[in-house]
Amino acid sequence: MDKEIAHHVAYEAFKASSRLGPLIPLLKENCDQEEYEMLAKKIASITGDIGIEILRYVFSIYPDIENEFDRQIQKNGKLARCATQTE
Repeated sequence: MDKEIAHHVAYEAFKASSRLGPLIPLLKENCDQEEYEMLAKKIASITGDIGIEILRYVFSIYPDIENEFDRQIQKNGKLARCATQTE
């Protein structure tokens, strides 16, 4: 995978994972305890899989992408949209 595609894959994986987290408080307020716990565990599992299966893979090939993401998050509190992205 070339670096531009790797960057795009990592960005989209990070974005998808980060969009699931805010569902947890919403579910806690609007679901019964059993349903909430089941869904929260699934969200945690999915976001963990994204990190392990996609991000770790890309970062192992291009550690500088991981460093870039870390710098952006430390500086801005979030990951900035990458220059090659179209939305």
